[in-house]
Amino acid sequence: MFKLLMMFINHLLFGAVKFVVTPHKIQGELAKLSFLPGGGSATTLAALTEWEINFKVKAEDTTNNDDSGWESKLPGVASWTANAKHMYIEGDATQTAVENMLGPGSTSYSAGLPVFTFYPEKTAPSSGENSWVGSGFITDWKLTGKNGSAFAVDITIEGTGPLTKTAQ
Repeated sequence: MFKLLMMFINHLLFGAVKFVVTPHKIQGELAKLSFLPGGGSATTLAALTEWEINFKVKAEDTTNNDDSGWESKLPGVASWTANAKHMYIEGDATQTAVENMLGPGSTSYSAGLPVFTFYPEKTAPSSGENSWVGSGFITDWKLTGKNGSAFAVDITIEGTGPLTKTAQ
């Protein structure tokens, strides 16, 4: 009821419906990662166990003799990387699609770089939930297995261009 009331108030104030997300904690097991290879259709990676996004801005040194012995810096270019871990499932189509993106000669890149979408809470398509979207490519794919646990894959994604926070 509260969400509907907020939508109505937003409509009156701004002339359009905007979805309001009630602040809440998010369970890690609800996270999803989907990718859209160039020219393909969006695929949600199966058996995901965790993901993380790393955003950074390069600090450009602007120190000069007028800085009284203190370093001075300005923000430079921004970049992002992401890591994802999932259980390895032999023959899974979504995991095979990731494997097909490996290497510089990958046909997955023929129509452009894949678009990755990171959902912290994706139980069903719904409006108002946040996601992060950006283009990139896989720079590292590591398959690991040890006694007493399932085989796992660690993926590193190097972003190219902006990583944009959006509402679903």
